[in-house]
Amino acid sequence: MRAEKMRGNQGVSAWRSRWICVVVLASFLAAWIPAPGLAEDAKPDQQAYKKHCALCHGEDGEAVDVLEELVEVEIPHLGSSYVQSKSDDEIRKVIAEGKGKMNPVKTIPEADVAGVIAFLRTFEEP
Repeated sequence: MRAEKMRGNQGVSAWRSRWICVVVLASFLAAWIPAPGLAEDAKPDQQAYKKHCALCHGEDGEAVDVLEELVEVEIPHLGSSYVQSKSDDEIRKVIAEGKGKMNPVKTIPEADVAGVIAFLRTFEEP
């Protein structure tokens, strides 16, 4: 009788060990895989920036002069402390909702926004 009980406990113990291994492995994977959409974890996406932003903000982050004259507004350099001091969420909001005379950028896929913000972070003060 006692031997049967021990064998039953060994089955429970082996099951617990496997379950603990699965939980530990899942925890490591969850900590290791970055959350999607965070610009600080994203790789700069120059192609998406060129496609969706450069027409107005220029390839180097300096506004296109003709556009500034056309809309009669000063567009800050994207490397300026004014822009660089904004959080990723604030920049994401400007992209999604627009600001002042800047219209929302409806053509940029959500999957590209973090890469665009990461690329914007590579610009330096003029």
